[in-house]
Amino acid sequence: MTVLGLLRAGFRQTVLVVIAGAAVAAPEAPSRLSQELAALYQAAVSGQKATAVTSAPHFDAQGRVLVEVDLACSPVVPMAALKGAGLTLSASVNVPPLCAVEGWIAPRALATLAQVSGVVRVKLPAAATAQHPHKAASAQL
Repeated sequence: MTVLGLLRAGFRQTVLVVIAGAAVAAPEAPSRLSQELAALYQAAVSGQKATAVTSAPHFDAQGRVLVEVDLACSPVVPMAALKGAGLTLSASVNVPPLCAVEGWIAPRALATLAQVSGVVRVKLPAAATAQHPHKAASAQL
């Protein structure tokens, strides 16, 4: 099973994002962004600091966030457009009904990514925030 297959296996955990500091008007995040990523995007474009309250999104050394991009299934995945929006691809599945990619993107570029033709939803990868079953089992021993 691929990483994206695990994402679809039903692992879910809610991430609450709190924006610290004074409220500053920022461009609206597209509706294709999950609530958590919309808050992260708003914080990034307004210069605010976003802090995760529960399971935090994964960030790399460059400050990019790991995201799952659900796509409308079609014979051709819009790889060039996704990369042009700033996504560094790490995994991809295009087997209907599961059509998605996973990768790293700067929080400021989330809105651009969400507007790419064929993108249905941009969200945090569920498997990245879920507790690993082996760790949970060993913790109970």
